[in-house]
Amino acid sequence: MAEAIVSLAVERISELLIREAVFLKDVKEEVESLNTELKRMQCFLEDVDGKAEQDTRLRNRVSEIRDLAYDAEDVIDSFILERAHQGGFQGMVKRFTSICTKPWHLHKIGVQVKAIQTKLQNISKNLPAYEISRAGEGSSSVFNVQRQLRRTYSHVEEEDVVSLEVSTKDVITKLMTEEDRPHAVVSIVGMGGLGKTTLARKVYNHVDVRRHFDFLAWFSISQQCKPREVLLSVLKKVLSPSNDEREKIEKMDEIELRRTLFDALKEKRFLVVLDDIWRSEDWDILKPAFPRGRKGSKILFTTRNRNVASRADPWSTPVELSLLTDDESWNLLCKKAFPRSKMGSQCCSEEFVKLGKEMAKKCGGLPLAIVVLGCLLATKQSVAQWEMVHKNIHGHLNELPRQDRQYGAVNRILVSSYNDLPYPLKPCFLYLSHYPEDWEIPIKELIRLWIAEGFIPENKEFVMENLGEKFLEELIDRSLVQVSRRDYTGTNVETFLPQSVVVLIYEKTVLIRMAPGGTADTFGAAPQIEEDWDILKPAFPRGRKGSKILFTTRNRNVASRADPWSTPVELSLLTDDESWNLLCKKAFPRSKMGSQCCSEEFVKLGKEMAKKCGGLPLAIVVLGCLLATKQSVAQWEMVHKNIHGHLNELPRQDRQYGAVNRILVSSYNDLPYPLKPCFLYLSHYPEDWEIPIKELIRLWIAEGFIPENKEFVMENLGEKFLEELIDRSLVQVSRRDYTGTNVETCRMHDLLRDLCMKKAREEKFLEIIQQPLNELEVTLAESMLRRISIHRSEISKVYLKGEHPKLRSLLFPMKEEWEELCISKYKSFKFLRVLTLAKSNNYEKWHVSTEIGNLQHLRYLKLYCYNGKMILPRSIGRLNSLYTLYIKSGYESAIPDGVFKLERLRHIVIKVDVVFAVRGFRLGQGFTSKNIETLKRIEVDEKAVENNAVLRWTNIQSLGIVFTRAKYVKPTLILLTKLQRLRSVSLSIFDCLDPDLEPLSQYYHLSKLKLFGRIEDKPHPNGHVLKFLPSNIVKLTLAGCKLSQDPMVVLEKLCHLRILYLKDAYIGSKMMCSSNGFPKLDYLRMIFLSKLEEWEIEDGAMPCLRELKLVNVECLKMLPEGLRHITTLQELSLIGIPRLLKERIKVIDGREGKDFYKVRHIPSINII
Repeated sequence: MAEAIVSLAVERISELLIREAVFLKDVKEEVESLNTELKRMQCFLEDVDGKAEQDTRLRNRVSEIRDLAYDAEDVIDSFILERAHQGGFQGMVKRFTSICTKPWHLHKIGVQVKAIQTKLQNISKNLPAYEISRAGEGSSSVFNVQRQLRRTYSHVEEEDVVSLEVSTKDVITKLMTEEDRPHAVVSIVGMGGLGKTTLARKVYNHVDVRRHFDFLAWFSISQQCKPREVLLSVLKKVLSPSNDEREKIEKMDEIELRRTLFDALKEKRFLVVLDDIWRSEDWDILKPAFPRGRKGSKILFTTRNRNVASRADPWSTPVELSLLTDDESWNLLCKKAFPRSKMGSQCCSEEFVKLGKEMAKKCGGLPLAIVVLGCLLATKQSVAQWEMVHKNIHGHLNELPRQDRQYGAVNRILVSSYNDLPYPLKPCFLYLSHYPEDWEIPIKELIRLWIAEGFIPENKEFVMENLGEKFLEELIDRSLVQVSRRDYTGTNVETFLPQSVVVLIYEKTVLIRMAPGGTADTFGAAPQIEEDWDILKPAFPRGRKGSKILFTTRNRNVASRADPWSTPVELSLLTDDESWNLLCKKAFPRSKMGSQCCSEEFVKLGKEMAKKCGGLPLAIVVLGCLLATKQSVAQWEMVHKNIHGHLNELPRQDRQYGAVNRILVSSYNDLPYPLKPCFLYLSHYPEDWEIPIKELIRLWIAEGFIPENKEFVMENLGEKFLEELIDRSLVQVSRRDYTGTNVETCRMHDLLRDLCMKKAREEKFLEIIQQPLNELEVTLAESMLRRISIHRSEISKVYLKGEHPKLRSLLFPMKEEWEELCISKYKSFKFLRVLTLAKSNNYEKWHVSTEIGNLQHLRYLKLYCYNGKMILPRSIGRLNSLYTLYIKSGYESAIPDGVFKLERLRHIVIKVDVVFAVRGFRLGQGFTSKNIETLKRIEVDEKAVENNAVLRWTNIQSLGIVFTRAKYVKPTLILLTKLQRLRSVSLSIFDCLDPDLEPLSQYYHLSKLKLFGRIEDKPHPNGHVLKFLPSNIVKLTLAGCKLSQDPMVVLEKLCHLRILYLKDAYIGSKMMCSSNGFPKLDYLRMIFLSKLEEWEIEDGAMPCLRELKLVNVECLKMLPEGLRHITTLQELSLIGIPRLLKERIKVIDGREGKDFYKVRHIPSINII
């Protein structure tokens, strides 16, 4: 990461030298010398990349260089700010001899530059002699190699994961068993990284499951359960509320939410999935919201704690996932290291197999570890490289203590499970470290030793031995101890430990001081692990018979407590063979590898690294993707070496991170330096956050992470950066856009997010502030910190105070409304590049401070004004560096003319809460920017038409226009036909009678179109008013159009149309979809078609339709007969439809409605 910071400083100094050559001539030598020294340091940092993890002295040197690069950046920014105050770059030469360019200012710059340079030279002189050999590695080729090797998979659903067929069938059987009891819970139990969430999601999306239940909902719980968020999320999905109803729901307290959700679910057969639930108390709080429901309603848990599952439903046996065998680990590693499509015949080389199996075995059966290792090996294409990976997984074992040789891949993942142990259990767990590896521990002896040590407190309710057995059962339920053999009764156990747990315990005995005997709390007061489910449980009714709740959790107790009668589905770690197979798939994509991937050297290295992944799929995937960028054995050996290297030289607190974490770190270290800050930037988003791609890339650009490039538009280069992170399995695709190819949102696995946050803190890159307070006043102390992200829990007001001149970004991830986000003095944050402000004014005006215009470095500005009108100051027109302006206001506001003269401005996004707000934002006369790419909600007037202003927007891609006069529509649309890069257009037409839309037929490049407002007052003389729609349109929205002619007559002929939204778009009573119409339509939503009575679909229409949603179609008499011929239909949602129509298609007490045969084939039907 330090080399990325230095690189950014070098780029900025180089740019400064070019742009300010005249002004800097007296200090040019000093600045150039600093630039040269930084470039030398950059080369050094690239050479030692990753090695600092294993060398404390080197790590300190890298930190010093990073801080000096930050200092250099501060000097540059200070200079730019001073020049801006003197009149900006444009007037620089003319003002060169003015009083503002006094020698003292140059002298100050020279002194600061010289001081930084001297410090860098001192570091250079004192650097130890490191033997650095990159073995042909270089970040310059990484993009090309990765793109060639992985491009086939960039848009394909992951196939090479652990086989879960048996567990899937088990869970599905449990879910579809119609048990007539309240709160039937099915639990999937297993340690982190075993694939609980993967299994739950596979079940959740299974055709039989979606067909069986009336309603399905998914919510990720994690360790910090927020009951209100869970209840709100499920309730919104059940009701699909309007905007007014949504506001009403959001104002409800938890009691009202539980009651409302209870009423909404009580007549349904539902399945609710609670993924990764840790505490039974959470379920206890939520449970009252969930009724009995129809027979068969279920709740599905995933948890690490068996007690949570047992307590939730004592009558349900949890499904427990086990670790993979050596063969399974090897197979999984092969899948990641040698992806099938590019393997050729070489992946069976004995050298590869030997190395791979050894590494896969070291993964300890944990799928996540194997996946990470597999992805690492996938970037290595020679046996030598595999040997290097293998060597570093085992690195220097002979030099380590015996205990350290057992250092396993699973440890990092187990740390969170250890930390979650009740306080009295921790010394009991650590005590197991004195037993040798694979020792079968006699339970009676162990409990007596615990008692002798004072770990088992005296308790009037329990005999101490019985309490010791309870302690042991808790460790077993948490998957920290495995049952080896039971006694003659079949109930009492003898146990042994997985290898990876032994090492974790060893490290913890050093790090954690055991409690003195007799001081521990009683066991009954200790567990706090099931709270999340206890909080959520009241919100879930019994539902219709067969309703279920699906959990994913790392804690088996969560599953057991949630439904003691349901056996959790427990995911196991991969075997060495599975690990190796998975690694092969990622490391050796078939179509590019030729004959090299079966080399024995690759196999040997790969299997050793796969084994080190501990059977953990995520670890293997990440490792395989890393190895896919490496093309020689030497490179694989380097990865192998760096995974394991120098553990004995690390601080003890770092030794707890097992090989899984080491593999993740290796994948991070292997990133090309431009990608590292992009990756670390993801740490500012909260856990399980769906990250909007457009916003993310614009933030990257604002931060300066995306370099300006003549060959690429910066947004396109940002997309390539994102694709690279996805190809390396460091980021997961969450949702794709309407084209089915571009990524719309992404997310991070929790283990990768942990790594991301850890690295961001270490690099002083970003700090997260999160406190459980309604109001937070933050006084920031001056530091090297560059970015702060404030996460909302209960916080609704944030006031930032204090001097913090080095801060570059204030980040506020938003899903809910903030009451207020503000800073006290803008001059205290003068270097800000990214800023979000918010205000809730209760329908009053918010005057944004004029001081905002002094933030000359600001590139990304987001302003929210809830329930009020925003008044922007004219000073905003002085933000010469502004790249993105995002405004969301309760009412229409005025944009100062100066904004439209900002030459660097690329994106103006304006949103108004008022539905169908009549006015837009008027363009200033000086708005001639050629760089503008996004322009939303702009009102076109006579001057804009006469001046042909739009023709200057040669880079415009997304445009939203408001028309208030019909006469402006046609001439504007004609002008827009000349903009070849235009892909998305939104037209809001108000107070216009019969606007002429004929020019739309010439929009050959357009793929997305929205039409708002009435566009037809009387039948069009030349036929249907929609006949001029672009033929290549992919996504179409018609809202408030109130067409009198059936729109389907025209729309069904759009052969590329995939997504269609109709909202209050048609006022006729009949609608017809002809045979062969809508050949590619994938999604159809019809809302507020208030007069529609009859809808006919001919056989052969909409052959690709997957999802259909009808909302408030109040007069529809019956569903069309043709629905039964659409075999591709996966989901049908009917909300606010007539009662008689509901009865015709529902199954009540086992009796099918008259029209049920029309929808019988649809897996998921939601009727509300």
